[in-house]
Amino acid sequence: DDNDFFGKSNTQRLEAIYNQSDNLKLRGAWGTAIKNPTFTELYGIYSGFKNNPNLNPEKSESWEIGLDALLSDDQIQLSATYFNAQLTDEIGTKEGQPVNNDGPSNRRGVELSSSYNLSESLLVSGAYTYTDSEDPAGIVEQLRAKHIGSINVAWQVKSDTKINMNIQHNGSQTDYGPVKLDGFTVVNLNADYTASDKMNVYLSLTNLFDEDYQQVNGYATLGFGANLGVRYKLK
Repeated sequence: DDNDFFGKSNTQRLEAIYNQSDNLKLRGAWGTAIKNPTFTELYGIYSGFKNNPNLNPEKSESWEIGLDALLSDDQIQLSATYFNAQLTDEIGTKEGQPVNNDGPSNRRGVELSSSYNLSESLLVSGAYTYTDSEDPAGIVEQLRAKHIGSINVAWQVKSDTKINMNIQHNGSQTDYGPVKLDGFTVVNLNADYTASDKMNVYLSLTNLFDEDYQQVNGYATLGFGANLGVRYKLK
């Protein structure tokens, strides 16, 4: 990358995969990354916020190892990954101004996922991520939930009708202040009906139970929403 303001930077990524058998795969990866400060962090000016045009880009180095397995005649798929990342020059906030933190920030955790074909028409899948993140002072990172999980159910009701339900859970986390943000669970439902070769009708229900939650302190999120639509191919 060659940036007019921050100069040149190089990033790398290396991945390796080993097929132990038809049903077991081992994998690993290592890489580096860079993220330049945002325009707001560099030049934004508004009440209670001070910009900082002297910020340095954030840099990270990370690695991960994992495995993928197929069981019960490929009906069950399992995946597990351990990841570890170190971030330097992380941009934090001090007295209302973005600054580069001294020392590295560390993130490590585990990702688990699985899918199960209950039948030819019903697929259930789930995922869970545990993240342990600390800033240079050893304090838990802001806006980093330790526990995140999801469950998805895909049902082919008929050859022309599909229903999909998704449940997303986000554990509690802290925001700057510090302020604790409670965990929340959101349910989304989607249905799709193929009326003909050219016409498709769909229904989308988001935040089905009108969960009241915040992902950033002071910023409300959307409640229940519904969308009904039709797609039609002219040719």
